[in-house]
Amino acid sequence: NNSAMSLGYSLPTNFTNVSYVRYHQITQSPATTLLKSAYVRLYFNCQGGDDEVENVGGISVGQNNGTLWKDLGDVASAYLCTGSSYWGSTRSNTFTSFSGNKFVLANTGTPSGLAVTLSQFSAVAKNKSVHIFWKTSTETNCDHFVVEHSFDGEEFTPIGFVNGNGNSATDKFYSAVDSAPYPTISYYRLKQVDFNGASWYSEVVSVRMDENSFTAVYPNPASDYCNIMIDRSKDIATDIAFYDILGNKVLTRQVTPFSDNELIQIDLKEKIAPGLYFLAVTNTRINSSNKIIIK
Repeated sequence: NNSAMSLGYSLPTNFTNVSYVRYHQITQSPATTLLKSAYVRLYFNCQGGDDEVENVGGISVGQNNGTLWKDLGDVASAYLCTGSSYWGSTRSNTFTSFSGNKFVLANTGTPSGLAVTLSQFSAVAKNKSVHIFWKTSTETNCDHFVVEHSFDGEEFTPIGFVNGNGNSATDKFYSAVDSAPYPTISYYRLKQVDFNGASWYSEVVSVRMDENSFTAVYPNPASDYCNIMIDRSKDIATDIAFYDILGNKVLTRQVTPFSDNELIQIDLKEKIAPGLYFLAVTNTRINSSNKIIIK
């Protein structure tokens, strides 16, 4: 829709203005349905242009309440405004009612220019954990960082707290470890918090876990039996299959672990001829394969 400013709605005290380019109208259907929880993510061009967003550090989401704008907050921003990447987005807090069906990008008046210049942010899978690294080239009133992870890139939860260096004009290096990443893909971001409580979010990075790290087989080589340790599969039906080197399935079992890190023992005696096999363990959370030698 057209300019939100042209609507003439009153602004909350922390809004300096709302978009004069557009607002978004979202209608609840059916209108009588009880709304338990919802949020809005708005996307924009963060190099000026069509959306006229030039200060990515000072935006929020507004929702109308009659002829008033109210602040829904900015709890999950993703800014990628370097090089040839010009997109950005901001996500509101959750809300439980459609006090109004108009949503808008708003300027909170936060000064442009981040308190921290983040020159590197990465995450690497190692064994069953993820190591997160970041580097700052400048810091101004930087109190601390919060490391957050997510299974879908939308809903984030904190997993670590690292003190900042206050004020610095030299490179500072930081790290944290996620000892319980999600199977398959985990998403990470940093929340940097100033001494005055103001905060900023980094871009989001993702890590794909090595799914084989969620199973272990021993003894290997095996003879009469083998043990299979299956991680993170409590109450999930799991298929176990042995394949020979030609791809023929020679033994199958289906189990439902009673706990995470469940130890499953498979009887091999007189069931599989000696040789090299591939052991596949699959369920809705993992899909792993391991080599095993039967003596």
